[in-house]
Amino acid sequence: MKNPNTKILGGTIIALVLIGSYHNSSQIHELKPAVLNDHDLPSPSRRFKSRINNTNGGLSQQQTSLPSCLKARTDTVPPSMFGKLPRPFVNLGFPKMGEPRTSSLHSFFECGNMKSHHFSCGRDLKTKRMISCANCIMKSIAANKPPLELCEEADVYSQIDNGTFFPQIEYLDEFHEGHPRATFFLTFRNMTKWYHSLSHWPPRPKGPHMSDRLKKFEITGFPSGKGKNEEEFTEWFCNHVLRVRELVDTSDHHHLIEVDIEDDTIAGRMSDIFNISAGCWGHSNMNLLLNPDANVSEVSINKRQMQLLKKRQEKEKSIKRENHKGGWKYRHKDSFNDDDDDDDEVQSDLLFDDEQERGKTRHIDTNSCFQARNDTIPPSLYQKLPKPFINLGYPKMGTTSLHKFFQCGGITSYHYLCGKGGKTKPPCAECIKQSVSQGQLPFAQCQDDGEAWAQIDNGRYFPQIQLLDKFVEGYPEATFILLFRNMEKWYNSMENWPPNRTKMPLSQRLLNSNIPGLYKAKGNKVSTFSEWHCNHVNRVRDIVSKSPSHSLVEIDIEDPAAGEYLETVFGIKKACFGMKNTHATPKSSTDA
Repeated sequence: MKNPNTKILGGTIIALVLIGSYHNSSQIHELKPAVLNDHDLPSPSRRFKSRINNTNGGLSQQQTSLPSCLKARTDTVPPSMFGKLPRPFVNLGFPKMGEPRTSSLHSFFECGNMKSHHFSCGRDLKTKRMISCANCIMKSIAANKPPLELCEEADVYSQIDNGTFFPQIEYLDEFHEGHPRATFFLTFRNMTKWYHSLSHWPPRPKGPHMSDRLKKFEITGFPSGKGKNEEEFTEWFCNHVLRVRELVDTSDHHHLIEVDIEDDTIAGRMSDIFNISAGCWGHSNMNLLLNPDANVSEVSINKRQMQLLKKRQEKEKSIKRENHKGGWKYRHKDSFNDDDDDDDEVQSDLLFDDEQERGKTRHIDTNSCFQARNDTIPPSLYQKLPKPFINLGYPKMGTTSLHKFFQCGGITSYHYLCGKGGKTKPPCAECIKQSVSQGQLPFAQCQDDGEAWAQIDNGRYFPQIQLLDKFVEGYPEATFILLFRNMEKWYNSMENWPPNRTKMPLSQRLLNSNIPGLYKAKGNKVSTFSEWHCNHVNRVRDIVSKSPSHSLVEIDIEDPAAGEYLETVFGIKKACFGMKNTHATPKSSTDA
C-alpha cells in the first residue's frame, strides 16, 4: 500500500496521549496480553503484530496495580519543545473517549486560531462533496499517497475515524512514514466510564448500543465478536497505547506527550505545550442539549439553553410532531461518526418554535443536506446489510426505481401499496398508522413477507416523519435509505404530477395536507420544499448517527454511478437500477 518513492524526511513526530484515571484497576487484573493473529490484521498493520504481542508492560494476569498503559507520564517532552511542536496535529484516539470530547480538542485549537477538521475533512477533490476523514484517508492510501494527501489541508485533524473504520489503527505506520513531522494525539478516559458509555449509547433501554456495533466490524486487534465486556475493550485500548509508545520509543527523533485529562492542571499544561490560552481548554462551551447528563455546575450556560434542555427532557425521547402547531427548526453541524454522547459527528437538535419565531431561524446547510454521501457504509458491510430495507425518502425521488431495483434482485419489495388484502391492497401509510395506533410494530398489519419498503407515505400522511421514532425502536437493525435529486427538478416533477392537468398537482396537495415541517409560504416554493427535504435529511442522519445498529444508504438517483454504487452495497446488478415510471401515470402512486 505504500508508495516506494516516499522518503522519510528528518523530523519529529509527537504523540499527545490524553489519559483519564482508571479507578477500578481490580477489574482488569485477570487480563492477559492480547495476541493478534495475521488473520486479524489488514496487511498495512501486520508489521506491528510482534510489537503488540511482545511489548513489555502489557496487561499481566498477575497484575493488580494500575497498568502502565493507563498511566500518563508527564516528563516525556522537554520544555525546549513547548510551543514548537510540528504540524499537522492528528488525534489517534478512539470514539466515546469522554469529557473533554474530541470536539474539545477541535475547539481548543480553533480557539488558538488553527484550522481544525473534526470527522469531516473538507470536500472530495473530484466530486466536490463533503467527505469524512476516514474516507479521504482510505482514498489516499489506495492511491499510494500519504494518508492526508487527498484530505483538505488543515493544522489539526481532531477525529479521523468514522466509528466503523479506524485509520489510526490500520494505517498508523502510514501516518508515521507519510507525515514524518506530524504531532499525534490519543484521547483516553477512565475505562469503566468508557465502557459504560459504549454499552449505553444511544440511551435505548434494550439496546443495541455502540458496543454491539463495534463487535460486528473486523478491526485490527478487535476482531468480529470481541467486546463482550469491559476487560476486552480495556485490552484493546491498552494495546493501542502500547503500540503508539513502542513506535515512539524505538525512534531517536520521536516525542510522546501524555496528558491526564482529569488532572486539574491540564488547561495550564496544554497552554504551556501549545502556546494557546488555557481558557480555550475545557467544558466552557459544552452544549447541554447534547450532553443532558453533564454537571451543570461545571458548565457555563445561558437561560435559553436551559429552557430548551428542560423542554427536551420533559418530552423524553420523542415528540408527537403531528399534534404540534408550530414548525420545525434544525441546528445542524455536518459530520457523521459515533463519538461521544454529544454526537460529535452529527449535531442536529430538533427544536420547536412558534409561528413568529420560526421564520427567523430556519436554516439550510447547502453544503451537505442536498448531497448524497457515498461513505456511510463500511466495506465490511457490503452485501451484508440487515433487513428490512426502509426508504425514508420523499415521493418523486425515485422510489419506483428503488422498488424495481430490489425486485430485480429477488428481494420482496413493496411500493405505496402494502396493506393486507387481495388485489386492492391498502396503502402502506394506512396499515403503518393502524399498526402503531394499536401498539404494534409499524409493519405489523402490512404484508408479512416484506424485505424492502420503497415508498411508505401516500402523499398525504408521512410515517417517515410522524412515526420515525417507531421505526427506529421497532426495527433496531433496519437499513434506512434516503434518496436525493436536484431540488428544482424534484419540484417541477411534483408540480407536473399527475400529467392529468384537471387534477391538483402533487406539490399543492402536499402543501394542503398539513404535513409536519412543510408549511404554506409566500415566495419561492422550490425553497420551501428544499428546506423540508433538507431538514428531514438532517434529522434522519442525526438519528442514525446515534444508533450503533442502524445503517443509512444515501442514493443520488441522478448520479450516473448510482447503479454501480448500489451493486457494491447490496450485491444486486447495477443494470437493475434505472429511472422508472417517468412517463407513466399510475393509478395510485405518487412516485416517479
